[in-house]
Amino acid sequence: MNNKDKIILSVVSHNNIDEVILLLNSLKEINYSYIKCIIITINTSEDLTKFNNIDYPFKIKIIKNSNIKGFGANHNYAFSLYNSIFFLIINPDIIFPKTFDFKPLIEKLMYKKNNAVISPRIYEKGKVSYPRKFPNINDYLFNKKKYDNNNFWISGCFMLFKSNIFKIFNGFDCNYFMYMEDVDLCKRLSDNNLKIIMCDDQYIFHNAKRKSKKNFIFFFYHLRSLIYYFKKKY
Repeated sequence: MNNKDKIILSVVSHNNIDEVILLLNSLKEINYSYIKCIIITINTSEDLTKFNNIDYPFKIKIIKNSNIKGFGANHNYAFSLYNSIFFLIINPDIIFPKTFDFKPLIEKLMYKKNNAVISPRIYEKGKVSYPRKFPNINDYLFNKKKYDNNNFWISGCFMLFKSNIFKIFNGFDCNYFMYMEDVDLCKRLSDNNLKIIMCDDQYIFHNAKRKSKKNFIFFFYHLRSLIYYFKKKY
């Protein structure tokens, strides 16, 4: 695999540098040769004295924002910095098991031309949490969000894209500040006959916080994003 064929990995920290370190340490334990560069966006002011690039065998680029940006804006900017065949969106609260291998994901993603984005199985508290059915208003009113294997989206905590497709669709819609960006982009891909796919023989761990269920500010962000999503008339 040529250097240009490798993965650009984008992660955003909101005072999450401890989790970022755990993520990178787990990445050291697997075959990381597919990683061309890891872009870490520091979205809020935080102490980075415990973090040292030389502790890691892969290239790392640090971006420090002067102003807080949304999820989509941060990842879209990271995408603009390098050329590669694959672009990986990942949360700081992800851990790779030692058995994880990027190769099956890449092979499955490249198997068909219209395959656009892929995810492994994602475990949260011992249970597989994604993929999920595209939402509609009835799902939120009556809690009917059952999985449909022909109608699903994957989480922004891990989305491995073909970079050319991410570029064609202009990445995430930056009108969202937080929440629903992943659903929105998956829906736009699906509506254009591009495939969101799973690699069920690989898995990762997600230490999800679910802040919108515990904090009013995050609940407001989630609600605002839901309203915007449904206003787009999906």
